[in-house]
Amino acid sequence: MRPNRKLIGLMRKDVVRGVMRTKDRVVVLINKEKFDREFDGQIRSMFIETIEYRPIGRIVALDWRRSLPMQAQSPYTQQYRPLIMGVSVGNTCITAGTIGYFTSFATPQGTRYALVSNAHVLTQNPLASSQPRTCLTISQPGPYDICNANCPGSCPNNQYQMCCCGQDLSPYVVGTLGDYVRVKPLTFWCLILYWLGLGSLCMNRVDAAYAYLNSNIQFTPDVIINNQQTHPNSPLVGLVFAGDVQSGMGFVIKINNIISELGAYPVGYNTGVANEGDSVFKVGRTTGYTEGSVESTDVTISVWYETGMAIFTDVYAINPASGYTAFVKPGDSGSPTFKK
Repeated sequence: MRPNRKLIGLMRKDVVRGVMRTKDRVVVLINKEKFDREFDGQIRSMFIETIEYRPIGRIVALDWRRSLPMQAQSPYTQQYRPLIMGVSVGNTCITAGTIGYFTSFATPQGTRYALVSNAHVLTQNPLASSQPRTCLTISQPGPYDICNANCPGSCPNNQYQMCCCGQDLSPYVVGTLGDYVRVKPLTFWCLILYWLGLGSLCMNRVDAAYAYLNSNIQFTPDVIINNQQTHPNSPLVGLVFAGDVQSGMGFVIKINNIISELGAYPVGYNTGVANEGDSVFKVGRTTGYTEGSVESTDVTISVWYETGMAIFTDVYAINPASGYTAFVKPGDSGSPTFKK
């Protein structure tokens, strides 16, 4: 899908929150409070397919900075040594997200291993071109869960770097930020670039980063399902990065795009491609194991971060499967997603 300037303008105004192309229609995700007939004509002029409108909440990056009640400890928020996938992790200047997978890099000093998650989980600000030197360390579990375990109920908002009760994070540090794909924010200049046919300069396909593991930290590429540590015999298709908290719909970055832009190949898993209608499952820090169905593989959405909005394209849209109230919730950012 190649969004035009008019569509990006409606996203900037928060009238349109996303567009999903399926086999038989285009589903336009709208902000019901701002949508009216004036915009209907504009939107229909952009597509030749049948249009379906669907109200949706604001799509947000799903780290635990989103304001929700303190949650009880679970197997997914605990400390793991060796490290495993699908559990709590975070930059020591943020709160908590999820370990997506492990990767390796050949260096002059030998093979170095790293964990992979979203950039907004492993950096302080994924929209920035560089990170503060005081915000490069990674802890497992993420700072929010370290605080919650040691002094539940007393963590002050947005003070996770010092941690509640003055908790020392150093025993939980497992690595250091290696590299990340900067998330390009949507600015006024993007509209001009779209007008000039250079809109790709403002588009994102990936929210991803890796952190080199400390030499004393080992890992095993397992996940927890039904309270058992296991290794799924399923292809890895992507990482959760955003969602609509109201509906529980999740949005997943494609693994092949992560490999292309970050150069991080999974250790211990084959990669795959999900198709429309496929069943998938993910394992994440907040909701654990959940199942879903791929509604679209061709999605363009506006995603809200702490420091601004960004447009993503070429991502999966996943609806929760029957029996699940949500596919994702805040804290599930980075969750490994597998094709069933």
